[in-house]
Amino acid sequence: LVSSKDDSPLGGAAVKITGNDGFSQVVQTSKDGSFVLESDDLSGDVVYSFSFEKKKFLNAGARANTHALALEAFNYMEAQNVYMHTVEVKAKMDPIEIPIVLPDVYFALAKWDLNDQARAALDTVVKTLTLNPNIVIELRSHTDYRDVDEKNVVLSQHRADTSVSYLISRGIHPDRLVALGMGESQPFEIPQGYKGLGSDVFPTGTQLTERNIRKMSPAQQEVANQINRRTDFRVIRDDYVPPVDEAALAAAAEEQAKEDAKPVIGQMYTVQERDTYTTICRNNNITISDLKRLNGGLRGVRPFPGMVLKVTAKGDYTDYDKTHRQVAVGESFRSIAKELGMKPKELEALNPEYEDELPAGTYIRIQ
Repeated sequence: LVSSKDDSPLGGAAVKITGNDGFSQVVQTSKDGSFVLESDDLSGDVVYSFSFEKKKFLNAGARANTHALALEAFNYMEAQNVYMHTVEVKAKMDPIEIPIVLPDVYFALAKWDLNDQARAALDTVVKTLTLNPNIVIELRSHTDYRDVDEKNVVLSQHRADTSVSYLISRGIHPDRLVALGMGESQPFEIPQGYKGLGSDVFPTGTQLTERNIRKMSPAQQEVANQINRRTDFRVIRDDYVPPVDEAALAAAAEEQAKEDAKPVIGQMYTVQERDTYTTICRNNNITISDLKRLNGGLRGVRPFPGMVLKVTAKGDYTDYDKTHRQVAVGESFRSIAKELGMKPKELEALNPEYEDELPAGTYIRIQ
C-alpha cells in the first residue's frame, strides 16, 4: 500500500478483507506498506474485497478473485503438505491535502455544460464521497488565461456550480460540497507520474502559466489551455457528521411499532429426559411465572418426557388452541369427550400416543 503522491509506503493503515462467502478479517500494514493474511478460512471461488483506511488519506479499495484457479496457480508447500495460492494486492491512497484532478471534466471555451464523459468522471467523485462519509470537499473549476479575469471567475463559478449540482443529483448531501470558481488564478503544474491530457507533450514540472504557454506552438497552446480548464477537488474537512433525518427516524419508529404490534406465533416445547421447569425456562428464555400463566398454572403437575408446553411469553396461540386442549388433573378421554360433545373413541384416535390415563398438564388434539 503506497501513497499516490510519491509512491511512499503507508504503514499503520487498516485493511479490512471481506469475501462474498461471509469471510471478514482486519489486518494492519507494516512500515513498508505490506500486509499479509494467512487463514484456513480463505477459499477458492470467492471474490475478496479490500478496504484501506488511514488518517489524512482518502479511503481506498481493491478486489481479488479466486474463481476457477488453474492448478498452475498453486504452489506445493512440502512442509504443510498442501497446495497454496498467493494473491498479491497493490493499492494507492490519496492524501487529503492534495487536490485531485478529474481528468475527463473539461469544458469547451466559454461553456459550462457537462458532457457524458464529464458526468462519468464526476461519478468517481460520488464513489469517493461514499467511501469517505466524513469528508467535505471543495470542488474547484479553473479557466485558461484567455478573456479578462472577472469574466473567468464568473465562468469558472458556473462550471463549479454545474458540477456540484450534478453530484447533488446523484445523492450527495449539499453540506458536503463547496463550489468554487478559481478563474485563471492557479495555472496547472505537471506533477510527477501525471497520466492525463498532455502527459505525452509536457514533462514533469512544466508550469502552464500564460507566459510559458505563449512561447509554445499553437498545437501545444491549445492542449495547455485545455489542461488549465480543469476541474479538481480537495478535502477541506474530514469530520463531517451527517444530519439527523427526523422524518426518516419517525418513519422507522412507526414501522418498528407496526412490527412489534404484529402477533408472534407461539412456540411449543416437548419436555425431554431430565428436564425441570427451571431448565425448560432457561432453554426457552421465559420466566417461570410466564410459563405457568401460559399453561394453566401447572399446579400439582410435574414435567415428564413427551409433555408439551407453551413457551412464548407473548405468543399468539389462537390457532393452536382451536385444535388442542390442555389436560387438567383428574381428566380422562371420557370426561373431555363428554365436554366437547365427542365420542371417547374419536378423541383416542386423535391421540394414539396415550392409551389409558391422560397425563395432566400436557395438550391433546381435539380436531
